Amino acid sequence: MLALLLLVAGLSAGCKSGAGNTSEPGNTSGAAGGSSTTSRVLVVKPLAAETRALVVRGYVIAPHASLAAADLSVANLRDADLEGADLSGAILNTSCMAGSNLRSAILNGARMYRVSLVGADLTNASLSGANLAGADMVGALLRRADLSRADLNSANLINADLRGADLTGATLIGIYWDRTTKWPRGFEPPLSA
Repeated sequence: MLALLLLVAGLSAGCKSGAGNTSEPGNTSGAAGGSSTTSRVLVVKPLAAETRALVVRGYVIAPHASLAAADLSVANLRDADLEGADLSGAILNTSCMAGSNLRSAILNGARMYRVSLVGADLTNASLSGANLAGADMVGALLRRADLSRADLNSANLINADLRGADLTGATLIGIYWDRTTKWPRGFEPPLSA
């Protein structure tokens, strides 16, 4: 039997204000509640180990979660552990996902306009056809990520690691990058904006 404990956590600093609108305690309808600026943390204690899961607008944010088509726009998902999660077609516009673990996550067709992925780990993640226009990905790890057909227009890729990433058909107009950006072998990036 699992022991459950709900804790209230404050907003994490570092992303633009506005991120962090989450559901009110007890709201499982998926609709954002009032002017709440807190999120609930669900601590699940299985027999062997403890796993922390964030509950945002009725969605459980945890490794291997099924969040396909979830609307998590403007959500504070800073430092969230979403390793292997399915976020296909999810709406994450202007969300704060800085420092998040998205290793091997599936984000195909996700809407991530102006999302903050600063320092996030997207190693082996699948972002085929994702809209990452205006995304802030400074220092993000995108090694071996599938970014085929992704919209990266105006994205900030300074100090990002894209070695081994698939950028086939990706749009890269007006991207920001410098000598610290690591590109796939043989890839010729466009001029930095």
